[in-house]
Amino acid sequence: MPNNKLLDELPAQRTLVAVDFDIEGCPTVHIDDTAASYKIAQHALNQLPKRPAIINLRLTKEVCNGRVTAEHTLLPNTSTISRARLEGFHNALSEQGVDVAQVPLWNIEENTFEVCSPVIAEILDQPLEQRPDLLLCMSDRIALTALTLAEQRGIRVPEELRITGFDGIAEGQYRAPRLTTVRQDSVGKGRVAAQMILGRIPLAQQLLQTELLLGDTCP
Repeated sequence: MPNNKLLDELPAQRTLVAVDFDIEGCPTVHIDDTAASYKIAQHALNQLPKRPAIINLRLTKEVCNGRVTAEHTLLPNTSTISRARLEGFHNALSEQGVDVAQVPLWNIEENTFEVCSPVIAEILDQPLEQRPDLLLCMSDRIALTALTLAEQRGIRVPEELRITGFDGIAEGQYRAPRLTTVRQDSVGKGRVAAQMILGRIPLAQQLLQTELLLGDTCP
């Protein structure tokens, strides 16, 4: 999410390129987050869940490390890629006739085990008839935390709980069960932004490709 105070302090004569968010009048480097999250959710919904849930990353204007309620305000699309990913998840769910208003949203403030784990523990410690059987996670680190905590509780993945991630980090592909996720080229984003700043490629919107990685957590 852009820090407006920091942006105001940047030298006006310097070339500015935005990565993963929009700044008016500046070139951007993005992936199509909505299309990518739609694709992975569409795959997950080949086996319709009884109780899907979505775990977001920095989605709300207010600090929220837990369940998103009607009192929370969602940040706009231009401020957080989580809104774009949520849109993709919701599009796929709606296509399957799922009322997205009934799909619980959980929010995590920081993408670390220490911050993630209390939220995910709260989700997984619900009674069996309320516990989700599909978690659509907005990052691999969230998904891997969910996988670790599920294993600690004896919840079988993917038999009792299917999990998807987003990012394609190495840790998700080197452990068992291997994470089902979307791979994006995070290094490539920085490289393209640097090439624009250095004048090696035109200053224009750049949309990089993603890849769906089918692992064992959501076959």
